[in-house]
Amino acid sequence: MPNGNGKTILTNSAITAFKACPRKYYWRYIREVEAVERPEALLLGTALHGYLEAHYRQLPYTPPIDLTPKSQAILKGVREYYPILYMDDLDLFEPIAVEKIISGEIRNPVSGRPAREYVYGGKVDGLVMLKKDAEGFKENDLLLLEHKSASKVDEAYFERLQLDSQLLLYSLYLSRELGAHIAGTLFNVIQKPSLRQKKSESEAEYYQRLRLEMNWPELYHRRYLRFPEMRMQEIQKELWSAKNIIAKARLENVFTMNSGACFDYHRKCDYWTLCSSEDPEMILEGGQFQHQEAHVELIGAAEGNQAETAAEPF
Repeated sequence: MPNGNGKTILTNSAITAFKACPRKYYWRYIREVEAVERPEALLLGTALHGYLEAHYRQLPYTPPIDLTPKSQAILKGVREYYPILYMDDLDLFEPIAVEKIISGEIRNPVSGRPAREYVYGGKVDGLVMLKKDAEGFKENDLLLLEHKSASKVDEAYFERLQLDSQLLLYSLYLSRELGAHIAGTLFNVIQKPSLRQKKSESEAEYYQRLRLEMNWPELYHRRYLRFPEMRMQEIQKELWSAKNIIAKARLENVFTMNSGACFDYHRKCDYWTLCSSEDPEMILEGGQFQHQEAHVELIGAAEGNQAETAAEPF
């Protein structure tokens, strides 16, 4: 999907897909297809993200209809407890933008010249301005607000986030756009419960127990992180390098298969059926896959960010 200037967009998701398996990148971002069936964990994560967007926009939220009863129970519990747990957010920060689309030149880190055929794009969960000092940050500091959900949240989880390339790039491009320093990130992490249904309880009782479990503050985590300056310098070189590698693959139309990534995250890759078939075109016509814009989350970027960035005070 090109942007308004006819250039190819590179997002963090696209770069990550290429690094994991160039063939996966091919199916998703060249052929623009995705599996019709989506993992339940992904559906729940998307639903939680949608709720948090509505919460910080002060808009009504309608839950999706394609969630399992288990995920519906978890989502209901979050919707009940999150506004109570974080009722003092108004005193902590002011939302500057919610779901803000960003885009910009990919610059040569040596010469500073922009790439001729590629640009970077993404969407930031939120941008907030602190109303008071907090965790080493000062009043009026600008922070990314990043929502995540995970089954396990420990110190190693946050240590990985500190080097997250996506957030580094978001910070870089927002700083360029706004002409202001992004001091760090406020991570807002919801931990999914690990409860299993007991033999003695009905499904209704189990779902009720899941909902009530989400009323425990221990499942909600917030962490302030500041990015190492060295990583901010490295990420620009890494982005330029990734652009060059992807551009070469697209030019030569060669997207090698990384069989070692076929079962990452303890499940079969969505595109395994296509890659293992002698006739993938026939598979594509069989109803397991559907067309989806390469960067559907960025559609509308050419018209500006008015709809995405408007955020009323709480």
